[in-house]
Amino acid sequence: MNKTKRSPRPYPLGQSILVATCLLGTQALAIDYFHFGSGEGSRIDRADQYSNVDGVTSPATTDPEAGDNLFFYNSIVTAPANLTLYTGPGREGRAKAFKSMTFRANSGATQIDRSPLPDNNPTVLGIGAGGILVESGAGPVAFGRSAKSKNVQRVIVGATADLTITNNSSNDLTFHRAFDGRSENTTHTVTVAGSGSGNTVFMEGIRANSEGRDLAITINTSGTGAVKFEGDNNYTGPTTIAAGKLFVNSDGSEASGPVTVSADATLGGSGRIGGDVTIATNGRLEFNLGISPKSHNSLTIAARRTLTFAGDSVLAITSPGGSSIGKYKLLTALGGMLGAPPKTLNLPKGWKGTVSIEGNHLVLDLTSVAKP
Repeated sequence: MNKTKRSPRPYPLGQSILVATCLLGTQALAIDYFHFGSGEGSRIDRADQYSNVDGVTSPATTDPEAGDNLFFYNSIVTAPANLTLYTGPGREGRAKAFKSMTFRANSGATQIDRSPLPDNNPTVLGIGAGGILVESGAGPVAFGRSAKSKNVQRVIVGATADLTITNNSSNDLTFHRAFDGRSENTTHTVTVAGSGSGNTVFMEGIRANSEGRDLAITINTSGTGAVKFEGDNNYTGPTTIAAGKLFVNSDGSEASGPVTVSADATLGGSGRIGGDVTIATNGRLEFNLGISPKSHNSLTIAARRTLTFAGDSVLAITSPGGSSIGKYKLLTALGGMLGAPPKTLNLPKGWKGTVSIEGNHLVLDLTSVAKP
């Protein structure tokens, strides 16, 4: 088990021998807290909402703290269909921090909000090395709400260590504001993974800290869900799409780190990328075409930044309908394109076309979109 430096606290029966050993070094064990599922509006920083034993409703005697693992909707206790969990401002205004958060089987949605207070200062929810896990049977999970929401109480997720966010559910995991560095000033690597069909969505972007904290991002999903950047990014660490899909639909001009698309991994979207992009051999690009060529917005790589095709690659096109014959500018690299265009072109059934590099543009020339 992982250890964390802090003052000793009471432990459930059965842990006493192990705890006594650990406390000899003035360290205490991380504790598991299992949420009761006792109703809406409960706070995730209050001990009486948790047990230390899965399936038991005896309240914990201490509040969860940094280094502890939180489990919601455990497999034994039946939780309500929908639950709002308030983070609170933290004791004396400090950020809340936990080692990990796990969301288990539940048909309803879980919303992580900030406890109502007179001001609109955000609450930072620091997540440690245990990361965030949404299990396969979990409903949708959202951290915070849109900045446009009425009387919004901000919740910002911060990383206190290298961590992994895993969505194994068929539902979306949504972060409205994530990793703007308020929890600490150390550079961390955040890996986004999952085996489900649900997406992991960053609505307001992934932010670097003004005091120098930065992030590296790894996309490593194995399910059919995608990672989506829907907000403006300005982190400057590298982004590696090791597996799965990343769609950039926002302005990431200030996210200046290099982007690497590994073999069988996919990059797409209609936003802006701030760093050089390299497509490895057998790497993939994917675009959705649902409007005319003139109205289509290309994925753009910022000024002086290049797109490099390191070997034979793949271009995949999807469409809900509404496309037409003509030339689509799929991707624009303002610093230029290096290498050959994708060798393999996967079009919807009945479509015909070719792909080429024209100046700084990757162009799809559709000659037929008719059904066979």
